[in-house]
Amino acid sequence: MFLILYLFSSLYLFHALLRYQAFSVVLMCILSGAALAQISVRSPILTGCILAAHLVFAAYYQLSLSSRNQTYQYLSGEMTQEQFLTRRIGEYPIIRYMNQTLPQNSRIYLLLTGNRYYYYSHEVRGGYFSGQPILDALNSKDPLKALPELFNRNGYTHILFHKRRFGQTLADNITVNELQLWNQFEREHLRYIQQSGQFWLGEYRR
Repeated sequence: MFLILYLFSSLYLFHALLRYQAFSVVLMCILSGAALAQISVRSPILTGCILAAHLVFAAYYQLSLSSRNQTYQYLSGEMTQEQFLTRRIGEYPIIRYMNQTLPQNSRIYLLLTGNRYYYYSHEVRGGYFSGQPILDALNSKDPLKALPELFNRNGYTHILFHKRRFGQTLADNITVNELQLWNQFEREHLRYIQQSGQFWLGEYRR
């Protein structure tokens, strides 16, 4: 019962991250092994059927996943790394643009874009709660002063954000007046230079 409760709580409370399920997966493997050991003593044929079914399912899953991800085309050389990443990762086209065009001393504020920091060739700052600093600034006494201070204090030269996620974050957490203040900050301090799907790249101007 504890194992079942832990598994479901980790799925719903921690965004289904693998590290939170690892504990329950290890326990399930141990319990499954112990159960198979008991079954094998009484019925070796049944044990063999269970293992065979497991291997068939695992092989089917792996082949199906690799086909959807076009892994074999990439490994066989039919697809370049750039093509593979562009098809598999939504933000990769704009990351490639940034890596090729932005100055090397750029520091980018990643706002609700995920955590694939290893694809960037520039210094980036982000995280699971990357929208909170902006919300805090908007909730301050003087948002039009706090927002530029946020960018200046951290040395941000650019911002990359996911438009739909950021729009939903603002809609859920700020007032109409605060939204107008954010829009004013955008007009005065941000110049959008590139867009790819839901990902928007802006240059910060002091």
